[in-house]
Amino acid sequence: MHEIIHLDSLRHQGFLVEGSYYEPYLRAQAWPGLTNRKVAPHLLPHERGTVFDLYVRNTSENHLGNIADEINAYGHVLPFICKHEPTSTGKQVRSLIGFLHIVEGYLRTLRTVMPGEYQNLAAHRETRGALILIIERGWAALRECGVSDAAIPAHEASQFITKARLAVPTSHSQTR
Repeated sequence: MHEIIHLDSLRHQGFLVEGSYYEPYLRAQAWPGLTNRKVAPHLLPHERGTVFDLYVRNTSENHLGNIADEINAYGHVLPFICKHEPTSTGKQVRSLIGFLHIVEGYLRTLRTVMPGEYQNLAAHRETRGALILIIERGWAALRECGVSDAAIPAHEASQFITKARLAVPTSHSQTR
């Protein structure tokens, strides 16, 4: 099911969220120039879990859009897994939390090391809107599965969302 979300998003060139497709999907020019290779040295020890070892290190040229794609797929699948395959819930929860930790690292690195890119991300309507929608959906999926707010990585993302919403109202751009 997870891979079907990726494939459907790729086919429509938009993040599939609740039956609609949202731009900018994985167009590199729509996302900050920070890649997994460049963000890795800036990740904090608690952000360097299994997702770091298995994903970030092995996909060095991927960017924040790819991380959002993973969060989107896990966010779709997790509530279903919690309800119908509870023995698989732990792995799915850990993976989604791991990708949210990577987002935290990306946003902190952009804010502190590449503030111009951070501002561009906050100003780019479609990218900002899709990222916020996907992060908030990931948080909701975790809560739906009984994960406490204290266990959900959200510090940098919450700051980004608050600043972005204060600066410019968020809207999401649907592809269809």
